[in-house]
Amino acid sequence: MSIFFQAPLAWKLTGVCYLEEYGCFEIPEFYKLYEDKVNPNCIRNADNFENFYEQIGKSGVRCVQAPYIGNRIARYSNGAVWSTFKEVAAKIVSVITEEYYGSCNEDDLHTKFCAFSTDLLGKIIRQCAADELIRVEINDSVCYQTFDALGLPENFSEVLAEALERLSDIGLDPTQDALHTTLSLKLGVNFKAEYNLPDWDTYRRLIAAFYKAEPRREWKYNIFGEVTS
Repeated sequence: MSIFFQAPLAWKLTGVCYLEEYGCFEIPEFYKLYEDKVNPNCIRNADNFENFYEQIGKSGVRCVQAPYIGNRIARYSNGAVWSTFKEVAAKIVSVITEEYYGSCNEDDLHTKFCAFSTDLLGKIIRQCAADELIRVEINDSVCYQTFDALGLPENFSEVLAEALERLSDIGLDPTQDALHTTLSLKLGVNFKAEYNLPDWDTYRRLIAAFYKAEPRREWKYNIFGEVTS
């Protein structure tokens, strides 16, 4: 009995293409592409598919669990998972910036990066591109946007520096709330609501990305304080 209803040539070529382009691919997502082409009596699920791939797949490729997040992937044996994911993240940022003008919904992103599930794409973005992309909901659809696509004022870095200076002048710590209030008053809008920032973590990342003045600052205990050493 044949494991495949159709010859596996297309499947093997697709796997090779994914490995060459990304250095890895997500096994359950890859299985979905060929689920209707395998014999369900021999390969009943993604685990069976992974076992089969390990036996006849491209040499020098390992099937592993991505550390800390659990997704099963196939990758080159000489590549570290998170180093590979960083390279994938750079491609994602480039595609969203250049092809989608800074804003892409997760379904379109998945179509472009079909070697990975929307779940894994979200994890890669959160862990490897958090300083460049944010996750927002627009019309009940999950989207990933570059900071530049949020529509912030062109002089926002200067506005931010002035807000921090104002807080210092009146003797207030630049907590996330105090800074948010100051920015909102300077811009005449509720800052988080106006720019569709979904949570405080996203807000803090945006502030850190746009702060260009001196002295150097970083977030610690929800205070955007000066770095003393």
